[in-house]
Amino acid sequence: MDILNIGAGPTGLTAAATLASMGVRCRIIEQRTAPSELSRAVGIMPATIDALSSLGVAEAFLAEAMPLKKIHILRNERTLAYLDNSGNDFKSRVPLGLPQNRTEAILRDALLEKGGMNHPGFLGG
Repeated sequence: MDILNIGAGPTGLTAAATLASMGVRCRIIEQRTAPSELSRAVGIMPATIDALSSLGVAEAFLAEAMPLKKIHILRNERTLAYLDNSGNDFKSRVPLGLPQNRTEAILRDALLEKGGMNHPGFLGG
C-alpha cells in the first residue's frame, strides 16, 4: 500500500518516517520547493522525545537541542507564563529548544535512512 502524505513539516516527516519504519511506502508532497531556513517553533516536549525514540532519532535531538530549564513567556511586557525547571529532580525531562528547520532536518534524514519515498529535490530524492 502506498500512502500520500501532505506536508514536510515535523508532523508530516514524523508520520512518513514512522510508516517507512513499518515498511509502508510513503510519498510526501509539499508546497515548498526547499527546506525552510526559518523556524516557527523551537520547543520539543519530553513526551515527544519519548515518541521519537522508536524512530531512532531521540539521541540526535538530545545531542543538538538545548535544555529549556527556564521559560518566560511575555506579551506586551506582561508575563503570561514562567516555568523554572532548573531545580527539579528530573533535569533530563525538561523541554528542549531546537529550531524547527533543524528538527525537520533530523526527521528528513531519518526518513531517507529508512528508505521512505520523498519529494524529489526537496528531501534529497
